[in-house]
Amino acid sequence: GACLGFLPWNFPYARIFLGDVGSGALGFLVPMLALLAMQGQGIDIVRAHLPLLPLFGDATWTIIRRWRNGERLTAPHRSHLYQRLANDGLGHTAVTAMYTIAAVCGALAAHMSGDAWVSPWTLSYAALTAIAGFFLHRRATGGRRVAM
Repeated sequence: GACLGFLPWNFPYARIFLGDVGSGALGFLVPMLALLAMQGQGIDIVRAHLPLLPLFGDATWTIIRRWRNGERLTAPHRSHLYQRLANDGLGHTAVTAMYTIAAVCGALAAHMSGDAWVSPWTLSYAALTAIAGFFLHRRATGGRRVAM
């Protein structure tokens, strides 16, 4: 609900921002809500967090790439995939729509998998997310090979 409150001022172009405090709070709140869903509904950790896979994957990949390149992990940067895609021509609206669609697909995959955390739905979603991430990474780098 709080995020929807920002929508009238930030669509289609951003005019106000959450900042570090707001985004940090959301970064804590969303996984906590997934944990509460696990506890209250008997959902396993994989299905509870499946909608967040694109964000977790982006963050993990960025940390690994920066670490391998010898960058300070605590230094400010703009090298997350969503940032590179938005700044390299797709725009914030298209990138936000992609991540939203991916999260909804993750929720559907989690729901369709029933009681099994390993199912064709969860495995297919994870594989398709990784493949899409690879091709989007290639697009953001202009198809050129960059240091991992």
